[in-house]
Formats: sequence, C-alpha cells, structure tokens
Amino acid sequence: IFLHKSYLLFLSRTDAPIYFLYILNLIIYPTIFSIILFLFAMGFAALRNPLPHRYYWDISILLCCLFISIHYITYIINTAFLIEISAQYILYVQFFTGWLDKFNILPMIMYLLLIFSITFHKWNLRYRGEYKSKKDVENELTRLLPLIHYKQDTALESKRIYQKIKRDFNEKAKKIKKQKYSTLEIVSNLFGFNKNTKIGADYYIIHIFLDLVAIVIFFLTFHFMSGRASDKLETITSTNQVNIVMVIALAAFFMCICIDRIIFMKRSLVFKIIFHFILLIAYTIWWTFQYLQLRENDNIVGLAFLSIVMFFKMTYLWISAIQIRFGFPKTYPKELLITNTDIISRAFYGLYRILPFVYELRLILDWTFTKTALDYQAWMVLEDIRTVLYNRRIYLAQISKKKAGASQDFLTKLIWGFLFFLALFIVLLFPLIFFSNINPALEYNTISDIKVTIGFKGWDPLYTNRWYYLKPESSRRPWAPYATYMDDVRKFQEFDPNVDFQYLNVTPYSNEFITFSPPARLALIDSLMHAKPELELLYQITRKSPESILKVENSVALSLSDSQQQQIIEMLRQVSNPPVIVLNQAYNPLFINAEKQIIETSYPEIYWPNCTLSVSNVSTNQFFNFECSSYSLESLDTITTGAAFAVQSTNIVKSSSTFSFMSGLSIIALYTSFVLVVGRLLRSTVSGLAGTLSYQALDDVNFIWSFIEFLYLARSRGNLEMEEKLYKQLIHIFRDPTTLHKWGKKKHE
Repeated sequence: IFLHKSYLLFLSRTDAPIYFLYILNLIIYPTIFSIILFLFAMGFAALRNPLPHRYYWDISILLCCLFISIHYITYIINTAFLIEISAQYILYVQFFTGWLDKFNILPMIMYLLLIFSITFHKWNLRYRGEYKSKKDVENELTRLLPLIHYKQDTALESKRIYQKIKRDFNEKAKKIKKQKYSTLEIVSNLFGFNKNTKIGADYYIIHIFLDLVAIVIFFLTFHFMSGRASDKLETITSTNQVNIVMVIALAAFFMCICIDRIIFMKRSLVFKIIFHFILLIAYTIWWTFQYLQLRENDNIVGLAFLSIVMFFKMTYLWISAIQIRFGFPKTYPKELLITNTDIISRAFYGLYRILPFVYELRLILDWTFTKTALDYQAWMVLEDIRTVLYNRRIYLAQISKKKAGASQDFLTKLIWGFLFFLALFIVLLFPLIFFSNINPALEYNTISDIKVTIGFKGWDPLYTNRWYYLKPESSRRPWAPYATYMDDVRKFQEFDPNVDFQYLNVTPYSNEFITFSPPARLALIDSLMHAKPELELLYQITRKSPESILKVENSVALSLSDSQQQQIIEMLRQVSNPPVIVLNQAYNPLFINAEKQIIETSYPEIYWPNCTLSVSNVSTNQFFNFECSSYSLESLDTITTGAAFAVQSTNIVKSSSTFSFMSGLSIIALYTSFVLVVGRLLRSTVSGLAGTLSYQALDDVNFIWSFIEFLYLARSRGNLEMEEKLYKQLIHIFRDPTTLHKWGKKKHE
C-alpha cells in the first residue's frame, strides 16, 4: 500500500517533477526568486482542486525566464564594470538580487528544467483533455459539429457557440459577484476547497515517515550544523550538557507531529489549511536564516546536512498540500501498519511497538481528540484487543503455509533458534566483554599533567613546577623490558607487565618566583623561628579523562631538623651565599599502577631519590630549586633532574565512542541495569502463556476483526450509542470462553 501510494504521488503525475524541482531549486541555490516560486507553488498551485489554472503555468514559465534574465544581466554588469562588493555583504546581495559575481550555470539549469517540466505537463494535460485553450475548443467544435448535422457554416457556427459559452460564463460570474460570501467561503472557492467535491485520501503514513526521517537526521547531524564539538552525541553523553537550540528544535518537530495527528483524527480541512500555511512560512524563514548563517560561517558540511533535513520538510509540505487537495477520508482511516500481515508490515509494526512512549502517546492523543462514548480505560482495552488479534492474524498467516504434521524448516529454526540463542548469549556476556581488554572502544588513558609544589601549610608554595605535553601519548613506554626479576624477586609485583607506562619528570627550577610580599615573608620567618611548621611536598597527577574520576593527588610531609629549618630562614632572608638543604628519600617517585595505588618498591636504596632544596636570587626576585638524583627506568642509570615519576595508567572507554556513557558503571551496575532488565522482559514474554490460550489460540480472527471494524465505523459516523453497544458486546465475547470459541471458529465450522 505504501509503495502504491508513493507511485500514485510521485510517478503517475506529470506535475510531480515540477514541485520536486521547486524544492530542489530552493535548497540547491536559494535566492529570493526561488523562495517566490516555492511559496507560490506550495501556497496555491499544489492546493488547487482539481488542478491549477493554465494561467498559473504560463506565469511560472514567464517568471523562470525573468529570473534567468536577471541572473545574466547581473553577471554582464559585473563583468563589464567590475563592480566590487564587500565580502561582508556579497552573500546578502546574491540572495536578495540574484547577483552573480562569477559565472554560475547552476541557477540557469534549474530554471530551464522547470520550464521544460511545465511545458511537458501542459502538453500532457492537453493530450488528456484537461487543458483547453480557445483554439482547442474551436478545433473540437469544428470536429463535432458536422456529426450533429448543422446546416450552417462550421467555422461560423463554432464561433457563435464559443461566444455563447463565453457570454453564459460572464453572466454567471456577474451573479457570483453579487452574492455575499464569508471569508472562509471565499478562500474555499479560491483554492477549490469544497469538501463535497473531494474524493478523500489518506497520506498520513507518508507525513509521519517524512517527519521522522527529518527528526532523526537533524538529531544525528546537529553538531555539524551548529559547528560545535560539544554538540556531538558522545560529548553530550559524557558531559551531560545539551544545546538548548537542539532541544527547542526537537520539541517543535515533535509538536508538529502531534498537531498533525490531531488534525488527521478530527479530519478538519480548515485547521489543516491554517497549519499548512504556518509551517510553510515558518520553514521558509528558518531555512533562509540558517542558510545565510551557515554560508557566512563557511560551514559547508552543516549546510549539506541541513539541506537534507529541509528536503524532507519541504516534501512534507508538498504531501500536505496534496492531502488538502484531495481531502481526508470519509470513513474511519485504517491503520496502515496493521492492515497487512506481510513481513514488511510486521517489521514496521514491531519497531513501532518497541519505541518507548510512541504507542502510548498516540493512544492518548486519539482518545483526547476523538468524539467517542468510551472512557480512557475502555479505549485502551479496545486497542489492546486489536493488537492481540493482529498478532494472531500474523501467526495464522504463517502456519497456513505449513502442512499438517510437517517439521519446522531449517530457516525458521535458524532465526528463532540458533540466532536468538546467540543474541541472548551475547547479552549475557556483554558486561564482561565490555570491561575486557579486547573491547575496541577502549583506549589507554594517558597522563596529561603533573604538578609538583613544595611549601609550608597555610602559605604560598616555595617551589612550583608542572609537566605538560601537548601529545602525552609520545611519553608511553612498554613495561615488559623493566619487569625483570632481581634475586628471583620481581621488581614491582603490582604492575601489569602487559600495560604500558609513562616515565615523567619535571625541571629542577621553579616555574614561578616567590610571590611573598615583604610583610608575608617576615611573618613566615617569624613563624619558622618560634614554631616548626610542616614542609609539604604535594604532587598531582591528572589523566586525560575527567579529573573527578582519574586524578591522583598525594602529599608527603618532609621532616626538617633544626639546622635545616634555620637554613630555610637564611634562604628567605636572601643571604648572599644561600645554603643547600639535603632531603634524602623525600618522596616515592614511582610507582603508581593502573588502580591509582602508590607502590612501595622493594629496593628504596635504588629507586628512591636523593633530593636537595636550594634557592636562586635574581636581582630582587627569588625562586627555589628542587633537584633529585634518581635511578631512571629509561636509561637504567642514575640521572639528576627534577621530580620524576613512573606511572602505569589504565584503559578507558574512548570519549568518541557510543558507549562512553557506560564508562562510569561497574560490572555489577551494568548487570543489574542491563542484563537483568533484558532477562525480565524476556521472561515476561514466555511466562503466563497458558493463561492467554482462550484468546491467543483462536482458529480464525476474521469475524471478531470485522466486528471491531464495525465499531470504528460507527464511531466515525458519529453513532456513539452503537459504538458503546458494540463495545459491550465485544467485552462479553472475550469474557465468555464459550462465546469467544464460537466467534473464533473457521468459516467452514
């Protein structure tokens, strides 16, 4: 049915290519001229019943010729006089005037295709007898008059009859002018909206299809249109922040679908016309604004995706105009998805029922805006009965092809047996596979930042240094060469030899001068003279993922003797020969494994560094140095540098992955939130089947199905008393197993 309706709309009509070209012309090369043609077509011609007047097509051809002339004239003027227009305004000049600063054959091709399509359409209408000019009428009368034995001259008689027809038409027009019409009647006469002359057609399923495709494309490609990386789906799932523009646009699209459903249920042409013109103006303005903005920002990819979205939206407007032209169905419209039992209808119906809230929202809208005698609960019961009967029709259609006693074929067992079992097996193992190292969505979470500070608690730091790589992946090293054994004891038991590590070190000198003001410096010296504040070494190791999840922060208290404390006082007083403080084995340099555990090595005499704290005076400024001599895992020798660390990170889900939103879940949480939910849904489908045998095992559902169709027919005709009576009888049939068994027998029984 869907393919047949599509054929009737797009392939069996010679005016279809014309409207299609109107849409393409607006999308491919939008100017004020293409907007005029599109509005004129969707706001008048496509609505005209039965067809637009021949003068419309003549005017359209003249407009196309005029627009081609304007484009050529502007190009010639620009070539002859070399007019330079500022780059800031050239886009708007091109849009509003059709100005061509360089030769562009595309608009000419579009207008020439329109002229050819309109000419072919005019010829086809004349061939079918639907497009009559004065000459056509005279030729027709000339051919027919000899057959009815007129004695007068044929040409003279045809002219006289033509003049009589014209005179009668003018007299009828004068009578119409004298009559008084309401605004609605005038609009109805203008577009041919007389509902008594409409045959009625159902294009709702095509409306929904075009709307849903446009929404899906818009949702998936919005980040290209906005030009913001934060609008990507993976970024939204990881940061939990959504652009309000996308939310408003999706809400507007959804409300359009709901309003369209309400109008379809009410079958009101007046509201459909109003809604059509509102969308026509709104979509045209939105497309114009977005096109100019994206072109100005040179966002070609976003403009391409927006053009695809607008193509479906403009096609929706065209189908909406055809719906207005033919009118709504006179009887209750049938649901297309449950009309047939073929595999395509079953697939679409299954998808429709799986989508959350779609089925429920449709039922709520239908009950709210349909004139009915049933309450909400009765309405839901009726719809559920129809769903049960449709599923039974599908099953009966399947088993009707099977002979009695024949075994199930291999394809059925493959689909419902092996593949279904394999799908359940994968669901069961999915959390384990997701957190295993074979997951292609995982990546090594490299260290991106290390900050080391030394200072007294409550005071600004004396020493500050930071390690940062623009490409931290370049510092990765395989751990296997260093995971050797020494004296039959492995160096670092907690390290995974199969996971890479990073060896990172900062420079010995401080990145910042001491920022103490003279009063603050004196206050610190006074505090050191009368108390023993704790000197603290603080290091922060930040991984590439969010700091709240993957950040290591550790502080080490450096115990100072009285002499070392006196040395720091001399440093702060900026003496000419400042002392050097020795801090042996000041901190654990390594060894942080993938679980963020700080590992104590078995060989501190080798790996723990010997460090010194010194100060440098540069003019009136002063900065501290923290220099360490430690065993390097890279050179396998003792080196002198700043603070050094060996860090083994872990694998995380890529931020660009679809599964990045699951990275914060544990295996237990994933099992309880995913596997158990799927298991309970599956259990609900295979449990309690014996209790539904009374209506699930009917031999034939055609009688009950026809009964429900009569109920819908009574509702559509406004006979609510009959609707309620039929519903009560339907409930009685399903409540009594004996009656249900009689109604569910086969025809020959």
